[in-house]
Amino acid sequence: MRPQPDGVILLERRALGRCTDSLAGETDHPTFVPLPDELHGRLVWRVDDTQEVVELRLAEHEAAVTARRPREVRRGGRTAPSLQQCA
Repeated sequence: MRPQPDGVILLERRALGRCTDSLAGETDHPTFVPLPDELHGRLVWRVDDTQEVVELRLAEHEAAVTARRPREVRRGGRTAPSLQQCA
């Protein structure tokens, strides 16, 4: 049985629509961190913040996490690390 998460954090909205202050180099999201009006002329919108790019990032992350998860086997009703993980 796979462990179940206690909670989920949805990052998709924060990953779409970020911008960078061209002078300070700081990246923010104007929806979640309202920026002063005087900064709006200096903002550079990130072109890599698209739905497709975010989905690709999430898929790559899931593949990397899955590859690193220890393999588990069932023994006597208990879950234990596989022998390869213990070697």
